[in-house]
Amino acid sequence: MTNSYVGYMWWDLESDGELMYPEEERDPTAEQFVNAMMIDPNESSARGLWRDPEFLSRVSELNAVAESNQFADFHGHGWIYDAVFKKDRKGNLLDVDGDLVINVENSALQAAIRSPSGRPLLSCRV
Repeated sequence: MTNSYVGYMWWDLESDGELMYPEEERDPTAEQFVNAMMIDPNESSARGLWRDPEFLSRVSELNAVAESNQFADFHGHGWIYDAVFKKDRKGNLLDVDGDLVINVENSALQAAIRSPSGRPLLSCRV
């Protein structure tokens, strides 16, 4: 899986959603909705856990249990980014040579986004 990491892009609001939304659906008040929009203008933030700045500041800690994503260490602006990996047109992960990666485990995804120093390749605190 090494070197199949491409970059970061805005999280799709769905993959690994069980980690990002509360177990019971929220019905925010008008005030909660407006406050959530001030952090992240996407309406889903009013129902998601990331409207809470404390959750947002630790979102990259979910990488150890995420099945599909590796979240960036972004704080402050409310937007969540996840790592983008090389894939074929069917959504299968590919290695640096374009060969199919089989049995992708979370540890392989985490290793793919780390620099040789062991730190994430992209970390930004705003």
